[in-house]
Amino acid sequence: MLTGQVAGTFSGLLGAGLGSLDGLHGYSGWSWIFFIEGAMTIVVAVLAFFFVLPFPHDSTFLEPEEKAYVLRQLDADNQTQSGSTEKMGFRQAMVTIRDWKVMTGAYLYLAVCVTAYSISVFSPTILATFGWSSMKSNLLSAPMRVVSGLVSVSVGILSDRTGMRGPYCVFGYAFSCVGLFMVMLVENGSVRYAGLYLTAIGIYICQPLVIAWAVNQVVGSSKRGTTTAWAGGWGQVGGIISAVTYPKKDGPMYVPGISTCVGFNVVVSF
Repeated sequence: MLTGQVAGTFSGLLGAGLGSLDGLHGYSGWSWIFFIEGAMTIVVAVLAFFFVLPFPHDSTFLEPEEKAYVLRQLDADNQTQSGSTEKMGFRQAMVTIRDWKVMTGAYLYLAVCVTAYSISVFSPTILATFGWSSMKSNLLSAPMRVVSGLVSVSVGILSDRTGMRGPYCVFGYAFSCVGLFMVMLVENGSVRYAGLYLTAIGIYICQPLVIAWAVNQVVGSSKRGTTTAWAGGWGQVGGIISAVTYPKKDGPMYVPGISTCVGFNVVVSF
């Protein structure tokens, strides 16, 4: 998840830089953002095909004793069954997603992503309502991702050491709500900017913990893989929800969109 925050940081910086290409060769700044970032994605996808590491069972770069050690560690964590490779099938996936704990984890992640996507996509738009230029808005959206990433990793380590997920998730959702209310109800630009920091910190505390919490409820790499994919898929639904709840006409306070985020956070907290 830290890499996600790093990517979010660079996306703001890239957005500011690429936006300055507005008008070059007849294309808008947004077009250049899609051209260049899309090309980068394609290149990385091709490289991933060759460089993403296989499962340890099929690894060719590990020595036999190293492979045995990794498999023992996975067995100790109940991710495999007697060191054998589990085969993921459609029927097993359907059984897994009908588990109420898996469904609950998916909904928790959906709620996370409604706010997370709102922060990621619309924070420059919200910042622009302060009277700042598009470039300045993109630049100032980057620092909050750095701070939230550091806090997210720190809380994740603390969660592992204490063996608890729920209390930290509830705290993150509540902390995010405080920031959302600051953005929605206060007109002062500096206070609203601080509110975006609180929102980002709170929601990005929850993002990795919800996934970890969900996969901790099932045993076996196949079930855990299905749970992660299922929750991630519902998270993209959260992105769709956030995309349609911030129309330009609702600016500068964006009450409907922010209220939607608050509503999801409050419901899943209980």
